Amino acid sequence: LYLITSPMFNQVNLKLGREEKELIIICKGLSEINKYIISASLNGEPLKKSWFSHTEIKNGGIIEFRMGAKPTSWDTEEYPRK
Repeated sequence: LYLITSPMFNQVNLKLGREEKELIIICKGLSEINKYIISASLNGEPLKKSWFSHTEIKNGGIIEFRMGAKPTSWDTEEYPRK
């Protein structure tokens, strides 16, 4: 389980595993003022939670964040209980 917090970068490209699948993390609108996540998507699908599993990213993909000046409630899903 990976927990999401506000990114500190505009873009990061990560190579995953031996096959080097690529995970791209993009942060749009990031600035000193725009430090809050207002929306997120994983492979083009809205992400309504502040976490994701390794299974969701093990084959690479794109995580995109949109940033704003005020906190929102974009992360409406609860953490999984185990």
